[in-house]
Amino acid sequence: MYNQFVVLTLLTLILGFTTTGYAQEGAKPPLSRGRIAGEFFAGVAGGVGGTAAAVIPFYLLMSLFPLGPGEGPAGIPATSSEVVTVCAYLCLPVGYAIGSAAGVYLVGNRGNQTGSFTYTLVGASLVVIGGLVATFLSGHWEFIPVMLVGAPAVAVGVFNSTRRYKTDAKNSGSGNITVGQMRF
Repeated sequence: MYNQFVVLTLLTLILGFTTTGYAQEGAKPPLSRGRIAGEFFAGVAGGVGGTAAAVIPFYLLMSLFPLGPGEGPAGIPATSSEVVTVCAYLCLPVGYAIGSAAGVYLVGNRGNQTGSFTYTLVGASLVVIGGLVATFLSGHWEFIPVMLVGAPAVAVGVFNSTRRYKTDAKNSGSGNITVGQMRF
């Protein structure tokens, strides 16, 4: 009888760890095409929203305190077209990188999965900075659309490379190990 109990327990554990639907410790959640598409489109929308959130205060500040030509602080130009150009080069990278990373993270972090926001932000930022450097060096604007699509795409890739199951916060520190639905 004792041997049957041990065999039954072992078979239950093996079945529990190999059956899909149970999170294996250290395993990554399965990828979903719909989730990846949602992360990408949320990254694009977040990038546009982040850019708007960075551009609007800058534009309002410049319109509330108008400056004449050449009167900008620290050599910043002050004519309308120069302000728009400076805003594009300052607000676009900051707003688009942060917005893209936030959009990807918010969609990817739903349910029982999570990932690294820091690495996602670094990936999106590197693409945006690379696109701006390529634009400056070449003098052509063809790199801007590549950057606008590349930042959320890289953010999705980086987020999914750091993706893992969320840990059970209720049982942390209790000595129990929670794996999916099973507790040991």
